[in-house]
Amino acid sequence: MTNSISIVLLLLAALLIGTHVAAADDPPKEPPPEPIVIDDVPPELRGITPRLWAAVFSPDGTKLATTSGWRGSPDLGQALDVVEPGELVVWDVAKRREVLIVRQGGTIRTAAFSPNGKLMVLGDFDGKVRLIETATGKTKWTVEAHKHLVNSVAFADDDTVISGAFDGEVHFRNVETAKLTQLLDTEGDRVVTIALPADRKTLAAVTWFRRAFVWDVKSGERRHAIDAHLGIVEGLAFAPDGKSFLTTGWDGAVKLWETETGVQLATLEGHQGRVPNAAWSPDGKTIATSDDKGKILLWDAQGNKLSEIAAHPSRCGLAFSPDSKLLATVGYQDKTTKLWNVKTQALEANLERRKAEEP
Repeated sequence: MTNSISIVLLLLAALLIGTHVAAADDPPKEPPPEPIVIDDVPPELRGITPRLWAAVFSPDGTKLATTSGWRGSPDLGQALDVVEPGELVVWDVAKRREVLIVRQGGTIRTAAFSPNGKLMVLGDFDGKVRLIETATGKTKWTVEAHKHLVNSVAFADDDTVISGAFDGEVHFRNVETAKLTQLLDTEGDRVVTIALPADRKTLAAVTWFRRAFVWDVKSGERRHAIDAHLGIVEGLAFAPDGKSFLTTGWDGAVKLWETETGVQLATLEGHQGRVPNAAWSPDGKTIATSDDKGKILLWDAQGNKLSEIAAHPSRCGLAFSPDSKLLATVGYQDKTTKLWNVKTQALEANLERRKAEEP
């Protein structure tokens, strides 16, 4: 018996020594790769962390892009003494780390991924529209497209980008040439947000002057011009099937519309202040709206309130992941990016941005 115990102890000792040697011989873990950084920020704006505007997931859900920056506009009654650099950050969603950072002097207000995910279009406060490669950040082209700030961009398909701006115009441009192929007019209304449903056959836009417009994408024919709200209309989202869409405004209202007729279907009650953003989950089951106090309300597709999230101290951008399991929010005041579990409303991640380089 004594010999048997001794043999067992010797075997265990050998095993432990071998494990220790193997662990000691393991190569050290490689640090995560550095993100690609394209930095054109002027010296006087370095070291400033900009406020966040919008979030958008890539079509495959592996990446999340956020946009940020600020510059006051005198014709909107805003002071010019506060200026923040523009920044696009692309995150690896699974690894919770930055993979691409694009910085410039002017605000990057909006961004969108192409349907195949290979390209991104950016819109900025200087009226420029810029097309970049998602993987590298390399610019394919930049055009001075609009006479006022670009608030919203999208892809009609892999070959066509769309931009909506405060000059009251919606532009369609060829991806390869940047050539203007179609122009839609809002009768001078300042365009705040544009959106398309999953089939991309219909385009809607909401404006600074209370209205919502709906067009056929292929023909450019206007289907509706709706007096939607009592003030600025900012939030816009389509149901995935395109049969209805949602608008939100500074009047605190959340309204559901039928796309075919332009008839209002419902008013969703729950917010007490301005409601600047809205999103509709790709599975069609959940609507999210956010107010200027950073409160998010979740609704079902029929407009019944499900729950609420105290996400940020002020307004925040919204985006559902393609699988509808995550809701990304970006804070205008606290400048944070968060990922929420849609089913439980639990905070899953707070994505920490790399600090801007000092001058």
